Amino acid sequence: MASAFLKAQSGRAACMRVICDGPAGLFVHQDTLDACCRDLCIFTSQLARHLRLDSSLLLHATVTTGLHKAVPLIPVTVHPGFTSVPDGARYPHTIQPVTASLLPADTDEALQNSAQELFTDLTNQFGLD
Repeated sequence: MASAFLKAQSGRAACMRVICDGPAGLFVHQDTLDACCRDLCIFTSQLARHLRLDSSLLLHATVTTGLHKAVPLIPVTVHPGFTSVPDGARYPHTIQPVTASLLPADTDEALQNSAQELFTDLTNQFGLD
């Protein structure tokens, strides 16, 4: 698994990409998803400051794969010492995009709140609270 932060040539758009090879189902680890949401907020905030933007930014996040649509996404939650697939979790084939907003001057706490909002909205689509 690898993640990469990409910046468009215009400098106005950015994308966080997570690459993973999966078998019959693609496991989406809670820790990885959480880290990607936090990284997306931090990198976007840093890019906005570097470009001296002064307006709010709307972040869009989703989980996508290059695999066939028939491959389900399986949520894996992390507990102290082990990981598991929660009982009653949904195994969606697609995830709808979720959004959060950032201001270039946001504090660390505001960035954490935006990352948590993205993470929560994504995990809710797996039937997780």
